[in-house]
Amino acid sequence: MKFLIDLSALKKTDSRFFSQFRKCAGTILGILSFESAAMSVILVRDKKMAALNQKLMKHKGTTDVLSFSYLEKKGKVKLTRSVLAANPPAFLGEIIICLDTAKRNAKEYGTSFEYECALYLCHGILHCLGHEDKTRRGFNEMQRKQKKILKQVIRSKD
Repeated sequence: MKFLIDLSALKKTDSRFFSQFRKCAGTILGILSFESAAMSVILVRDKKMAALNQKLMKHKGTTDVLSFSYLEKKGKVKLTRSVLAANPPAFLGEIIICLDTAKRNAKEYGTSFEYECALYLCHGILHCLGHEDKTRRGFNEMQRKQKKILKQVIRSKD
């Protein structure tokens, strides 16, 4: 499997999380049957995420994850063999993750920081693949898919 995960962080100290995100992204993409893929993951803090959320989504305040698909056409992504095993790898999109929100939510929900980050990464990847959570049906479907993937991600760490 060939995965190109471009990671960047606005705070240099946040680069310590790069290996965690790279490994997790590779695991998620493998579970989703990708043989090759490329994506960009940007780690930010509350202040930057709130600014991006306002500018890009017109929503006030911070959020956990923003994602922008490069595959989506009119809300649909067709995952053909040529996309799943593309050479060079297909660029799925950009995912922006707020580390402060992950830390807060881990405490609030009794999970770990690592779990919250994996959840946001999985959520962002699913959005890049055309999944939506704006409708009740879409939300429920996305939740089921995330839970299934995250169980496998956690199992792969053991």
